[in-house]
Amino acid sequence: MKIKENMKEKNSHNNSNQERKNLVKITRIILLIGIILTSCFIIYEIIKVEPGYYTYGLLNSEGYAEDYPTQVKISKNITLYATVGNYLKTDFSFSIHILKGNNNTWINKDSGSNGTLIRKLPNITLQHGNEWISDAQNISFSNTGQNKMIIFVIFELWKIENNKEIYFDILFIKLNITEI
Repeated sequence: MKIKENMKEKNSHNNSNQERKNLVKITRIILLIGIILTSCFIIYEIIKVEPGYYTYGLLNSEGYAEDYPTQVKISKNITLYATVGNYLKTDFSFSIHILKGNNNTWINKDSGSNGTLIRKLPNITLQHGNEWISDAQNISFSNTGQNKMIIFVIFELWKIENNKEIYFDILFIKLNITEI
């Protein structure tokens, strides 16, 4: 009987040792998987490509993005500058179209405007990290904004790809044009 009990104890001792060994193996495997997954996430964060962006704006006659004119007299010039910054992580070719509009002009962020083209600036290519400011754009008006007519100055940004212009973005200013 004692032999049977000793055998049982040895078997139970062997079983508990085997269970511990199995638990240690499982724990090691789980830790190894955790280390591999953590390493993968760290490597991904280091090498992932952040999306690029661009800046597009209008500057007033002093070169600031503030205090834009809202009241203009017929035949008097307003001066504006367009500015573009390229942070797209590639070269960016573009053109800027300057248009005038009125109450019948639609302006759509996704497709541009049906304003009247008054000037198209030459094509520009900016390398990543560079900014561009246009020459002074002097614009005058020959009609008043009578009867609550709204006059717009519209700047459209067109991306150039494979020698084709593709609408990209739009900026505009509403103006009240008055008699001299």
